[in-house]
Amino acid sequence: MFEFKVEGMTCHSCANSISQAMKYADQASSVKVDIKGQTVRVSSSKSEKEIASILEEVGFPVLESKKLS
Repeated sequence: MFEFKVEGMTCHSCANSISQAMKYADQASSVKVDIKGQTVRVSSSKSEKEIASILEEVGFPVLESKKLS
């Protein structure tokens, strides 16, 4: 599981865009979005770099990321 600190996430529509993009890229992914904390936690078969790229493609620049145990 990875946690990404993103910017520009302001509403539930933003969270839905992120969740839909991740499900499109990996149907088995699990996504938890925290709008207030501006974080996205993702469990996926995709790499950290691939997930960051997906987040940025849907308009949410990644400020930092880390692997969670």
